[in-house]
Amino acid sequence: DVPVAGSSLPLLVYSHGYGGNMDMAAYFLRAVAARGTVVAALEHTDGTASSTLLADGTRLDFAPGLLSGAASLGRRADEIVEAVGHLPSVLPVDGARIFAGGHSYGAPSAILAARRCASVAGLIMHDPALAM
Repeated sequence: DVPVAGSSLPLLVYSHGYGGNMDMAAYFLRAVAARGTVVAALEHTDGTASSTLLADGTRLDFAPGLLSGAASLGRRADEIVEAVGHLPSVLPVDGARIFAGGHSYGAPSAILAARRCASVAGLIMHDPALAM
């Protein structure tokens, strides 16, 4: 059991792989959370999620041609940066221990987000697809 009240915990913002979703790494992310890290698993809106609900409530199913490769990667990185910027204002996290991570296509998304956001202290790569 990890104490939460009054704690300032590390944060991991996690990006799913191409064709994946926020649930696909649940086994790994549960283990990370059980050790005292707040985990935010994103579902991206660039068409690479198997299915996601958009902010307006509509459902977007896997649509790999929705954006170009560069635009897709950029949007995914922007969504990670947005989460990194917002979550410390609503969760008990330590601003000096914010990490971006991802599986497969989520890894280059996290790398780009870290390049765009000085708040990211480190990266966690899970089977990274670095040639995409």
